[in-house]
Amino acid sequence: MGGRLWDRENVWEWAINCRYNSETNAWPLPVGELLYVDYSTMQKFENRAIYTICDLAKRDVNDLKLLLGV
Repeated sequence: MGGRLWDRENVWEWAINCRYNSETNAWPLPVGELLYVDYSTMQKFENRAIYTICDLAKRDVNDLKLLLGV
């Protein structure tokens, strides 16, 4: 599985499981465990007090777009 908890081999299984149990399974995990969240993105999140997937999910989409430059 490499150094990450979620990689391409099991991301679909994770997505299916999280669809039904997202608050209990995925939300307590560190935001850095998300696929495609690299070190610099993780630093941006941590500077805004986004440490877990739950913190990220509760943020306003427009705020995240400004933060990530989308």
